[in-house]
Amino acid sequence: MAKFDIPLGTVIARREFEFESADGESTQVVVKIGAPVPHPEYESTYCCPYEIDGPRKTRLRYQAGVDSMQALLLTLQIISSHFIYIEREDQGTFSYLGGTDIGLPDPPGAEPE
Repeated sequence: MAKFDIPLGTVIARREFEFESADGESTQVVVKIGAPVPHPEYESTYCCPYEIDGPRKTRLRYQAGVDSMQALLLTLQIISSHFIYIEREDQGTFSYLGGTDIGLPDPPGAEPE
């Protein structure tokens, strides 16, 4: 499968989170979600680009779905998966507006807290 660069394009959602590492250092993490767009090669497939800026680097990726709604919903789940991975790797915690409920859907197969 070929890799495609999908630009972020029109940002339809943006949220600022805080990430506090195990040593107490706090880092702002900004997530931006672009509007879903038709896939450049595969018919009947949409891509939803997203960007996670921090805590270690900026990631610009996309999630694909059979329509724009599925691409958007899968994007929210994959962002949540990225956060779970970062929390485990860096032994820290994400927060939003001072609370630990960051308002993202749990990815499939996530363990309940």
